Amino acid sequence: MVRNGVTTSEALDGINAIPVMHRRGQLDTFGGQLVNFWLNQPDAQAVRNRLRITYKEILQEFCRLWESRQPGQRIRVLSLACGSAQATIEALSIFLAAYSEARGQVELHLVDLSGSSLMRATHLAQIRGVQSCVFIHIKDVKSFVREQPDSAWDIVEMVGFLDYRPWKSAENICREIRRIMLVNGLFISAHIGPSPWSFVVRWVTNWPLLIRRTVKEYRQILFGAGFTDREIEMRDEPHRIHPVGVCRKLVNF
Repeated sequence: MVRNGVTTSEALDGINAIPVMHRRGQLDTFGGQLVNFWLNQPDAQAVRNRLRITYKEILQEFCRLWESRQPGQRIRVLSLACGSAQATIEALSIFLAAYSEARGQVELHLVDLSGSSLMRATHLAQIRGVQSCVFIHIKDVKSFVREQPDSAWDIVEMVGFLDYRPWKSAENICREIRRIMLVNGLFISAHIGPSPWSFVVRWVTNWPLLIRRTVKEYRQILFGAGFTDREIEMRDEPHRIHPVGVCRKLVNF
Protein backbone atom coordinates (compact mmCIF):
# COMPACT_ATOMS: atom_id res chain seq x y z
CA MET A 1 0.00 0.00 0.00
CA VAL A 2 2.76 2.43 0.93
CA ARG A 3 5.12 1.52 -1.92
CA ASN A 4 2.37 1.61 -4.54
CA GLY A 5 0.99 4.91 -3.31
CA VAL A 6 4.15 6.90 -2.62
CA THR A 7 3.55 10.67 -2.23
CA THR A 8 -0.21 10.05 -1.86
CA SER A 9 -2.58 10.17 1.09
CA GLU A 10 -3.06 6.40 0.76
CA ALA A 11 0.62 5.84 1.57
CA LEU A 12 0.52 8.20 4.56
CA ASP A 13 -2.67 6.57 5.83
CA GLY A 14 -0.90 3.23 5.62
CA ILE A 15 2.03 4.51 7.69
CA ASN A 16 -0.34 6.07 10.23
CA ALA A 17 -2.35 2.84 10.53
CA ILE A 18 0.57 0.62 11.61
CA PRO A 19 0.10 0.92 15.42
CA VAL A 20 -3.63 0.13 15.12
CA MET A 21 -3.01 -2.84 12.81
CA HIS A 22 -0.36 -4.14 15.19
CA ARG A 23 -2.72 -3.94 18.20
CA ARG A 24 -5.42 -5.77 16.24
CA GLY A 25 -3.05 -8.59 15.34
CA GLN A 26 -3.27 -7.78 11.62
CA LEU A 27 0.53 -7.86 11.28
CA ASP A 28 1.13 -11.24 12.92
CA THR A 29 2.14 -12.99 9.69
CA PHE A 30 5.77 -13.10 8.57
CA GLY A 31 5.07 -10.48 5.91
CA GLY A 32 3.20 -8.38 8.45
CA GLN A 33 6.17 -8.52 10.82
CA LEU A 34 8.43 -7.21 8.05
CA VAL A 35 5.99 -4.38 7.38
CA ASN A 36 5.83 -3.61 11.09
CA PHE A 37 9.63 -3.58 11.32
CA TRP A 38 10.24 -1.21 8.41
CA LEU A 39 7.32 1.10 9.19
CA ASN A 40 8.35 1.39 12.82
CA GLN A 41 11.73 2.88 11.97
CA PRO A 42 12.26 6.49 13.20
CA ASP A 43 11.27 8.20 9.94
CA ALA A 44 7.85 6.50 9.94
CA GLN A 45 7.40 7.07 13.67
CA ALA A 46 8.17 10.75 13.06
CA VAL A 47 5.40 10.93 10.45
CA ARG A 48 2.92 9.65 13.03
CA ASN A 49 4.30 12.05 15.64
CA ARG A 50 3.80 14.91 13.18
CA LEU A 51 0.17 13.87 12.76
CA ARG A 52 -0.39 13.88 16.53
CA ILE A 53 1.19 17.31 16.97
CA THR A 54 -0.82 18.77 14.10
CA TYR A 55 -4.06 17.32 15.46
CA LYS A 56 -3.35 18.68 18.93
CA GLU A 57 -2.52 22.20 17.69
CA ILE A 58 -5.65 22.39 15.52
CA LEU A 59 -7.91 21.13 18.29
CA GLN A 60 -6.49 23.62 20.79
CA GLU A 61 -6.97 26.45 18.29
CA PHE A 62 -10.57 25.42 17.57
CA CYS A 63 -11.31 25.64 21.30
CA ARG A 64 -9.48 28.95 21.71
CA LEU A 65 -11.30 30.52 18.76
CA TRP A 66 -14.73 29.36 19.91
CA GLU A 67 -14.27 30.56 23.46
CA SER A 68 -13.00 34.00 22.36
CA ARG A 69 -15.19 34.61 19.30
CA GLN A 70 -17.66 37.44 18.82
CA PRO A 71 -21.40 36.60 18.47
CA GLY A 72 -22.13 35.32 14.97
CA GLN A 73 -18.47 34.98 14.08
CA ARG A 74 -17.66 31.86 12.06
CA ILE A 75 -14.47 29.82 12.29
CA ARG A 76 -12.88 29.26 8.89
CA VAL A 77 -10.19 26.62 8.47
CA LEU A 78 -8.18 25.85 5.34
CA SER A 79 -6.23 22.62 4.81
CA LEU A 80 -3.90 22.82 1.79
CA ALA A 81 -2.53 19.77 -0.04
CA CYS A 82 -4.75 18.06 2.49
CA GLY A 83 -4.60 14.42 1.39
CA SER A 84 -7.12 12.53 3.52
CA ALA A 85 -7.08 15.45 6.03
CA GLN A 86 -6.96 13.11 9.00
CA ALA A 87 -5.60 15.61 11.54
CA THR A 88 -8.06 18.40 10.70
CA ILE A 89 -11.13 16.14 10.40
CA GLU A 90 -10.35 14.29 13.64
CA ALA A 91 -9.75 17.59 15.45
CA LEU A 92 -13.01 19.01 14.09
CA SER A 93 -14.90 15.90 15.18
CA ILE A 94 -13.58 16.04 18.76
CA PHE A 95 -14.17 19.80 18.93
CA LEU A 96 -17.81 19.49 17.84
CA ALA A 97 -18.36 16.67 20.30
CA ALA A 98 -17.29 19.05 23.08
CA TYR A 99 -18.97 22.17 21.64
CA SER A 100 -22.10 20.92 19.89
CA GLU A 101 -23.45 24.47 19.65
CA ALA A 102 -20.58 25.26 17.24
CA ARG A 103 -22.02 23.00 14.56
CA GLY A 104 -23.00 25.22 11.65
CA GLN A 105 -20.52 27.90 12.74
CA VAL A 106 -17.37 26.14 11.51
CA GLU A 107 -16.14 25.67 7.94
CA LEU A 108 -13.32 23.30 7.02
CA HIS A 109 -12.15 23.74 3.42
CA LEU A 110 -9.99 20.98 1.93
CA VAL A 111 -7.80 21.67 -1.11
CA ASP A 112 -5.97 19.00 -3.10
CA LEU A 113 -5.36 18.09 -6.74
CA SER A 114 -6.03 14.41 -6.05
CA GLY A 115 -9.65 13.39 -6.39
CA SER A 116 -8.96 10.04 -4.73
CA SER A 117 -7.41 11.78 -1.69
CA LEU A 118 -10.42 14.04 -1.37
CA MET A 119 -12.71 11.01 -1.63
CA ARG A 120 -10.83 9.49 1.32
CA ALA A 121 -11.25 12.77 3.22
CA THR A 122 -14.97 12.89 2.41
CA HIS A 123 -15.39 9.32 3.63
CA LEU A 124 -13.59 10.10 6.89
CA ALA A 125 -15.73 13.22 7.40
CA GLN A 126 -18.87 11.10 6.94
CA ILE A 127 -17.66 8.48 9.42
CA ARG A 128 -16.90 11.21 11.96
CA GLY A 129 -20.24 12.94 11.34
CA VAL A 130 -18.80 16.30 10.28
CA GLN A 131 -19.49 16.20 6.53
CA SER A 132 -21.86 19.18 6.73
CA CYS A 133 -18.91 21.37 7.84
CA VAL A 134 -16.49 20.19 5.13
CA PHE A 135 -16.07 21.82 1.71
CA ILE A 136 -14.03 20.17 -1.05
CA HIS A 137 -11.87 21.95 -3.65
CA ILE A 138 -10.08 19.93 -6.34
CA LYS A 139 -7.50 22.54 -7.23
CA ASP A 140 -3.82 23.40 -7.35
CA VAL A 141 -2.71 24.83 -3.99
CA LYS A 142 -0.89 27.86 -5.39
CA SER A 143 -3.81 28.84 -7.65
CA PHE A 144 -6.33 28.46 -4.84
CA VAL A 145 -4.32 30.56 -2.40
CA ARG A 146 -3.70 33.32 -4.95
CA GLU A 147 -7.45 33.66 -5.45
CA GLN A 148 -8.16 34.18 -1.75
CA PRO A 149 -8.73 37.69 -0.35
CA ASP A 150 -6.50 39.15 2.35
CA SER A 151 -7.24 38.22 5.96
CA ALA A 152 -9.84 35.52 5.27
CA TRP A 153 -8.83 32.46 7.34
CA ASP A 154 -8.52 31.67 11.06
CA ILE A 155 -6.40 28.52 10.62
CA VAL A 156 -4.33 27.39 7.65
CA GLU A 157 -2.80 23.91 7.77
CA MET A 158 -0.31 22.66 5.19
CA VAL A 159 1.73 19.68 6.38
CA GLY A 160 4.01 17.85 3.95
CA PHE A 161 3.77 20.13 0.92
CA LEU A 162 7.00 22.00 1.65
CA ASP A 163 8.94 18.71 1.50
CA TYR A 164 8.66 18.82 -2.30
CA ARG A 165 9.05 22.53 -3.03
CA PRO A 166 12.24 24.35 -4.08
CA TRP A 167 13.27 27.09 -1.67
CA LYS A 168 11.81 30.07 -3.53
CA SER A 169 8.55 28.26 -4.25
CA ALA A 170 8.20 27.28 -0.56
CA GLU A 171 8.87 30.87 0.47
CA ASN A 172 6.31 32.25 -1.98
CA ILE A 173 3.49 29.93 -0.94
CA CYS A 174 4.12 30.65 2.75
CA ARG A 175 4.08 34.41 2.00
CA GLU A 176 0.70 34.05 0.27
CA ILE A 177 -0.61 32.02 3.19
CA ARG A 178 0.42 34.76 5.62
CA ARG A 179 -1.43 37.28 3.46
CA ILE A 180 -4.74 35.38 3.56
CA MET A 181 -4.62 34.78 7.33
CA LEU A 182 -6.53 36.91 9.78
CA VAL A 183 -4.53 38.80 12.38
CA ASN A 184 -4.03 36.34 15.25
CA GLY A 185 -4.66 33.50 12.81
CA LEU A 186 -2.59 30.32 12.96
CA PHE A 187 -0.50 28.68 10.23
CA ILE A 188 0.50 25.08 10.94
CA SER A 189 3.07 23.52 8.64
CA ALA A 190 5.89 21.00 8.78
CA HIS A 191 9.12 20.22 6.97
CA ILE A 192 11.05 16.97 6.82
CA GLY A 193 14.58 17.22 8.18
CA PRO A 194 17.79 15.24 7.77
CA SER A 195 17.78 11.74 9.22
CA PRO A 196 20.24 8.83 9.34
CA TRP A 197 17.21 6.64 8.56
CA SER A 198 16.44 8.38 5.27
CA PHE A 199 17.70 5.31 3.38
CA VAL A 200 14.60 3.42 4.58
CA VAL A 201 12.33 6.03 3.00
CA ARG A 202 14.35 6.13 -0.23
CA TRP A 203 15.10 2.45 -0.79
CA VAL A 204 12.69 0.36 1.29
CA THR A 205 9.44 2.28 0.87
CA ASN A 206 10.73 3.55 -2.50
CA TRP A 207 9.69 7.14 -1.81
CA PRO A 208 11.01 9.72 -4.31
CA LEU A 209 13.74 12.03 -3.12
CA LEU A 210 12.42 14.50 -0.60
CA ILE A 211 13.95 17.92 0.00
CA ARG A 212 15.21 17.60 3.57
CA ARG A 213 16.04 20.84 5.35
CA THR A 214 17.26 21.62 8.85
CA VAL A 215 15.09 23.46 11.37
CA LYS A 216 17.27 26.54 10.78
CA GLU A 217 16.58 26.39 7.03
CA TYR A 218 12.89 25.81 7.67
CA ARG A 219 12.78 28.92 9.86
CA GLN A 220 14.60 30.91 7.16
CA ILE A 221 11.86 29.99 4.68
CA LEU A 222 9.24 31.26 7.14
CA PHE A 223 11.28 34.45 7.71
CA GLY A 224 11.47 34.96 3.95
CA ALA A 225 7.69 34.62 3.81
CA GLY A 226 7.28 37.52 6.24
CA PHE A 227 6.83 35.75 9.56
CA THR A 228 8.84 37.33 12.36
CA ASP A 229 10.80 35.49 15.02
CA ARG A 230 8.17 36.12 17.68
CA GLU A 231 5.44 34.76 15.36
CA ILE A 232 7.15 31.38 14.92
CA GLU A 233 7.23 28.46 17.34
CA MET A 234 8.62 25.03 16.53
CA ARG A 235 7.11 21.84 17.91
CA ASP A 236 9.74 19.11 17.83
CA GLU A 237 8.63 15.50 17.74
CA PRO A 238 10.90 13.05 19.65
CA HIS A 239 13.01 12.03 16.64
CA ARG A 240 13.46 15.65 15.52
CA ILE A 241 12.83 14.62 11.90
CA HIS A 242 9.45 16.27 11.29
CA PRO A 243 9.36 19.59 13.20
CA VAL A 244 5.98 21.32 13.07
CA GLY A 245 5.97 25.08 12.66
CA VAL A 246 3.19 26.92 14.48
CA CYS A 247 3.07 30.50 13.21
CA ARG A 248 0.66 33.08 14.62
CA LYS A 249 0.21 36.21 12.51
CA LEU A 250 0.40 39.10 14.95
CA VAL A 251 0.19 42.09 12.60
CA ASN A 252 -0.74 42.99 9.03
CA PHE A 253 1.96 44.41 6.79
